[in-house]
Amino acid sequence: MADLNDILFMGHFSEAPVKGAMFYNGTIHREHDLWPLLNKAKVVIEIEHITLSRRCYYRKYLRFFQGHKFLVLWDYVTRKNYLKNYAIGYDRIFSVHAQAGDEIYDRWGKPAKFWPHGYNPKVSYPVEDCLIRYDIGFCGFLGERPGWESNPIYSKRREVVSALQEHFGDKMCVREGIYGKEYNRFWNECKIGINCSPLGEATLRVYEVLATGTALVTDRSKDLELIFNDGEHLLMYDSPDEAISCCERLLADPEMRKFIAENGRRAVAKYERSGQYRYLAEEAINFLEEHPIGDIPKITPFSEPLHEEPVFA
Repeated sequence: MADLNDILFMGHFSEAPVKGAMFYNGTIHREHDLWPLLNKAKVVIEIEHITLSRRCYYRKYLRFFQGHKFLVLWDYVTRKNYLKNYAIGYDRIFSVHAQAGDEIYDRWGKPAKFWPHGYNPKVSYPVEDCLIRYDIGFCGFLGERPGWESNPIYSKRREVVSALQEHFGDKMCVREGIYGKEYNRFWNECKIGINCSPLGEATLRVYEVLATGTALVTDRSKDLELIFNDGEHLLMYDSPDEAISCCERLLADPEMRKFIAENGRRAVAKYERSGQYRYLAEEAINFLEEHPIGDIPKITPFSEPLHEEPVFA
């Protein structure tokens, strides 16, 4: 009978994401730790965002694993051309961007299920008695990264933030490059948090702002419309002018702002990260029950270094 002992999570983990399951922190190449885990597992759940890290090398070994493999596409939007080709070879695929499911199905005939990545309550939470310092706040990357000049994904974000700054002046605070407790405190210090996704996906920032109990104004997203209600849990906009209008409404009506903030926090609670990982574990156990496997050939360390798999055009 399948159980949690058959499951291996691979990703950014300092401890097991689900108690009873195995895990491997792929940020560091520790070959001697990887082999025993792969040789115990029957299902590997791979969290994509670490696979693509230059510090991570396990994927070239994982392809020799002959058990079941699940893939979670975490950062699909910024690496979509790569990941549309990378999705082959997995039994189940999940994505934090719902549109990825359609694109991967068109490319490979494999459905990708929408999996909201949620938030970590140890990172994003209300800070008691926190002083409100800003009417409107935005925190995030506004530039373009090397290699993305021909396909800029942050131009819409810059346009929205610039329009808000021009309209509200010093009532708006823009920050970049803050993390951890400072990042969480920043959202707690704002009456309104602004989000603008690169390409219409539900960004991690959405869940983080809602979890702090701050009213959220964000660009309209099909992902978000699947799990939140516009006007009840948050406010969505389709243009910079609409973003300005949303903020003006919330600043002029404290009761409405409180209503949106409290409802948003309650709605996001079901997407707390540990629950999202438990869901993946349950899916893996159910899949293994339906597709049982016998003894999996053991993997032994390679005497020669392996080359990375080719990236298809």
